[in-house]
Amino acid sequence: MDFSIGIIGGGIIGLSSAYFLLERGVKRLVLIERHRCGWGTSHVAAGMLAPINEIEFHETQIFEAGLYALEKYPQWLQRLGIAHALYHDGTYEVALEADDVPYLGRLYQFQKQYNIPIEWIDYPAKNTDIPLSPHVPAATFTPSDVQIDHILLLQTLKTYVERHSEATLMEQTALLRFEYKQQHFHLYLKKEEETFDIKTERLLLCTGVYEVEGVVPKMIPVKGQMAVLRYDASILPLRPVVRIRSRHLGNGYVVPKYHLGFVVVGSTSEMRGYDEEPSAGGIMDCLRRAYAVVPGIYELPLVRVGAGLRPQSPKELPIIDQIGDTPLYMANGFYRHGILLAPLAGEAVASLILEHKRHHLTQQWCY
Repeated sequence: MDFSIGIIGGGIIGLSSAYFLLERGVKRLVLIERHRCGWGTSHVAAGMLAPINEIEFHETQIFEAGLYALEKYPQWLQRLGIAHALYHDGTYEVALEADDVPYLGRLYQFQKQYNIPIEWIDYPAKNTDIPLSPHVPAATFTPSDVQIDHILLLQTLKTYVERHSEATLMEQTALLRFEYKQQHFHLYLKKEEETFDIKTERLLLCTGVYEVEGVVPKMIPVKGQMAVLRYDASILPLRPVVRIRSRHLGNGYVVPKYHLGFVVVGSTSEMRGYDEEPSAGGIMDCLRRAYAVVPGIYELPLVRVGAGLRPQSPKELPIIDQIGDTPLYMANGFYRHGILLAPLAGEAVASLILEHKRHHLTQQWCY
């Protein structure tokens, strides 16, 4: 089989790249996923589209890229036929204790520099109707932050690729190795017990933390754990996202997926190699932190726990770049921003591969 573009990796970045390339008229595209598309780290994300509250002070490039991507989301989802997947309830960012208030204050002043609507609230349990702990000393509220049904997004993108006449989807298919010769990449693949090879003129690697032989830099796996609780408005009438800033317990979030009937509580950031198993300690940390801010979660049934490995590049920036002189490309290293940056990543990948042009917001996202 002979293809024009091959994509390795069916997470949110691989699927988004496939969508934008096909939308631009690419023919004979193949997407190869070692497990199931959208079922890895992308699946255990929380789905927050919150560039204002996701960033740290050193992440200004990600901040600006996130604002751009957030503006693109409504039109993109409209084209996909899932405009209803966005939920506009805003985000509360809370300081857990008095020691955390100065940091939240500096972050608030930094965010105001971008003229984004944001409100400072002292003792939010007293001054809002959000069911927070009365011990929380301060919070900010950002009405423009939204969340997305990212599972629906992943499923829709997979279906788009699966049904497109110019695309081939190969799941449960592992890349054993590849080589470039005679103007083609030769991909040696394995599905179950069968090994076979295909050819593609151009190759895009969206492999997350999984290594591809001979390709550097390798991504740093950062483990994130989360717990899923059943949503019950009679116990916890919460709709906005709550993000937690704490020097002592670490940062975290409570994301009410009320439209789906559950609440996501997270997360951890652990350097544990390639260990993807949820641990008692990690889940306990998530729940303890969330309970300190939103005590109503105590009564909610526990549905499941999960963990994923976020790919972080050595430069702590995403990579969208050509590798060497051959038509080999990489889109990786999106760490915890993959869902948020997906429409920008897809645009940037299509421009780079088809026009050899860098998107103006990804100039520094180099290999």
